[in-house]
Amino acid sequence: MDQLMETVSSAGYKSGFWIGLYIEINWRWSDGFSGSFTGNSYETSVNPSNCLSDQICMIVYWHSEHHHWSDSNCSSVFPFVCYNGTQQNPDYVFVNERMNWSSAQRYCRHNFTDLATLRNETDWTKLYSVTPIEQNVWIGLYIDTNISWSDGSNFSFSQKPTSSSLQPGVTTARCGYQYRPNTNDWYLYPCEYRYPFVCCGLPKVSRRVKLRLKVENSDLLSDAAVKEKLLEKLQEKLEENGVSGVKLKWKQTTDGKVFNREKKKKTEL
Repeated sequence: MDQLMETVSSAGYKSGFWIGLYIEINWRWSDGFSGSFTGNSYETSVNPSNCLSDQICMIVYWHSEHHHWSDSNCSSVFPFVCYNGTQQNPDYVFVNERMNWSSAQRYCRHNFTDLATLRNETDWTKLYSVTPIEQNVWIGLYIDTNISWSDGSNFSFSQKPTSSSLQPGVTTARCGYQYRPNTNDWYLYPCEYRYPFVCCGLPKVSRRVKLRLKVENSDLLSDAAVKEKLLEKLQEKLEENGVSGVKLKWKQTTDGKVFNREKKKKTEL
């Protein structure tokens, strides 16, 4: 993090930018319904304390006659809504017993059809008619999440990302955003947004190797085509010996020369 911030600061940039954090969001309904919700856009934000979980369970709540989606840790306990009948024509039943999401799911499947599925505005209205005002209730919606870095490595860090609003059944991914003045939080924004970004890569390491050549005509070594051909042959030789990721180039001296005639050592008598 220190190196990242130093890189951005040295560029004179003071706002936010993309980082390689990426979260896949897979919406699921308990009864297997795979269609998307139709109607007004009811949005939810993922709480940072839940965002790193493999599974996030959803509640709905009523406030001032408005209904909302929200996320919660699946181990939290709330009343819940089951349904009888079919997905196409459900009859909702409010169960005023506090259970975690999995227990509520088992209860609904044992006594009714399943936890409530909401397909459209009509379903919302029917659910609203059986649910108390100002009451959080479990429904059958949950999210499978997979957080990773752009290079495929697993997510492992003390900071917890906070997602912007998610639309159930529609949002499928969020991308990582870092606000430079705040190093304590990461944010997950729609990947279609446009921001500057920071790339990373392995540091370049250069190594100088002296090469001794024996030629009958030293003038050939001043020919650019000959020097290029020599590099190609040396590169092929490295690859034959299992050395990859190395780029060879000639090192020029201050006078522009690559090869210099080796001085003969004096022979002592």
